[in-house]
Amino acid sequence: MSGPTPSDTPRVFVSHSHEDDQYCHDFVAELRALLGSDDAVWYDEHNLGSGELLTEIQRQLHARPIFVVVLSPAALHRSTWVSDECRWAFQLRQREPARVILPVTGMPIETADFYPDWMYLEGYKRIEAPGMRPFPPQEAARRAHHAIASAQTPAQVVLPGKPEPAPAPKPARPILPRERFPERLERLGFEAHTAKDPTTGKEVTYLSPPLCPVPAGPFLMGSDPRQDSQAHDDEQPEITVELPSYLIAKFPVTVAEYACFVAAGHAAPTKGTLGMDWQAQLARLDHPVTCVTWFDARDYAAWVARLTGQPIGLPSEAEWEKAARWDVHGNSGRGYARIYPWGDHFDSARCNTSESGIKTTTAVGTYGAENPARDGSSACGAQDMAGNVWEWTRTIYEAQSYRNGTSREDDKSPQKRVIRGGSWKYDSDDARTAYRNYDRPGDVDDDTGFRVVLLSAAM
Repeated sequence: MSGPTPSDTPRVFVSHSHEDDQYCHDFVAELRALLGSDDAVWYDEHNLGSGELLTEIQRQLHARPIFVVVLSPAALHRSTWVSDECRWAFQLRQREPARVILPVTGMPIETADFYPDWMYLEGYKRIEAPGMRPFPPQEAARRAHHAIASAQTPAQVVLPGKPEPAPAPKPARPILPRERFPERLERLGFEAHTAKDPTTGKEVTYLSPPLCPVPAGPFLMGSDPRQDSQAHDDEQPEITVELPSYLIAKFPVTVAEYACFVAAGHAAPTKGTLGMDWQAQLARLDHPVTCVTWFDARDYAAWVARLTGQPIGLPSEAEWEKAARWDVHGNSGRGYARIYPWGDHFDSARCNTSESGIKTTTAVGTYGAENPARDGSSACGAQDMAGNVWEWTRTIYEAQSYRNGTSREDDKSPQKRVIRGGSWKYDSDDARTAYRNYDRPGDVDDDTGFRVVLLSAAM
């Protein structure tokens, strides 16, 4: 019997901690035998040097659409490589939903091991024995092989003399019609869901956005005028802030997402200062929603949190800024705070500010990695964090907040709230990742929206 051709063989990337080398070696050896090719599975079995390894990991991750991570206390708590590889694989899957993420328990773990840093892996079915214990590596490989084979969807072949296959069942009625959920948003990674609102008991529909993982650890917040000549007083001094991991929406909340909230009984946004009413917004479902107050944004996030049972909310000012600017691998691995999401120099082709001359919002995804010449993504993969719309945060604005270090999070206070990111009305100075602006929580404008975060359980 002839072996599989290279095009038939799944291409698998295995992420693991070197503390688990023996388990991973036996697991990979069996999986390669089952797949019939050593090249079918790549993992760092030679412990390459850090510079060479980073380049090779990124090359292999892009080339291999099946990502297997061997879970253990070492992988979940001590390996920065596993953390980064999982984050990159998750980002790739946001862009390419056909990619597969397959966790394999390689050492005994506990539910608490997933919180707060690994919450996003909880959504994937793991290969493991009862009690979150590992199968022997050969058995885990056999089960992984079955899962990988099930994930492949080759075209049906009708052999001569064989009966025609039964017709495929008719697809289920879509949760949302295309006039409410454009195909473009689905291609960008948005998903439609139904859920019972625990407050009203009614069945409602909502859209979930693609999310970008932001790793735990310190980052530099604020501005150093020696590096950014446009630094404002209320951005100084530059300070180190430590945050747990979290997930931030890849895009600001769209009109299509907010329309589900309105359909569930919330009031529609009011008319903006330039005359943009709700009906006009509904004609642009893939644009960021605007003309929402801070209270509206807060209530939307709370609504989605109720429907999903997950800790979803508005980002704090620090969470927003880290997602917008922190490049964890910059500065020779010490991390680097970018002045703009993509780097230190303004580029009007990468964002929608007044310099672009568009004079209104642009559809989400316009400045994404799918278009390299116009890619305005931050290091974590978030888009539209410079320009398009200002974004509400849950943080109370204080000019001296960087100096006094006081907590400024209060869901009910009527004080002014920080807005971030600039907009299509404002210029490049306001689109810097450290720039701070504010509005009263009841204010609305045609260039103000928001995005959400999935917060860590510890917050």
